[in-house]
Amino acid sequence: MYEAEAEEATERSATDEAESWLIEVLSAGPTKAAEVQKQARQAGIADKPLRTARSRLGIKPYRREFTGGWWWQLPAPQGAQGAHDALDSCPQKEGILGDRGHLGEEREAPSATVVVEI
Repeated sequence: MYEAEAEEATERSATDEAESWLIEVLSAGPTKAAEVQKQARQAGIADKPLRTARSRLGIKPYRREFTGGWWWQLPAPQGAQGAHDALDSCPQKEGILGDRGHLGEEREAPSATVVVEI
């Protein structure tokens, strides 16, 4: 096996481990991103596999309040109206600080944040 293939297999394994770990941790409900990242480091999960696992699972960081930190939550099952579906349907106004649009792109801000725990 070539070195690149071995590294890819190790990364895939680390990402698979991170994915399983994230499902377990976030199955209890929304969790502050900083807390998830801290627990991941304590569990020996590196940043890159954690980010890749988050992306694979469709976890989109969001804020409950403007001044609050970021939160992670597993997406709602297919067909269910979850917090992310509700947030994604709201028009947003974001610019330099936003994570959905490009620099300077403006959208209307949602009037309220909806968090649904199942």
